[in-house]
Amino acid sequence: MVEGRGEFEWQMTASLIALHINMNRKKGAKAVKPNDFNPFSFEQAKHTPTITGKAAWDMFRQAFDPAKK
Repeated sequence: MVEGRGEFEWQMTASLIALHINMNRKKGAKAVKPNDFNPFSFEQAKHTPTITGKAAWDMFRQAFDPAKK
């Protein structure tokens, strides 16, 4: 019951944020959707960036490179 109330409140808040941004955006700018700001949105999980194996190894090497210490 409490989770449902939280999701409902976040949906309303996200809608207001999206409305505010869309009303004040520049001409030709992409419109935003309320789900872009809703932490309970399932669509938000699709926008999670992924790191490929090669990029992960490159970042690992940069972080633990003994020459930099």
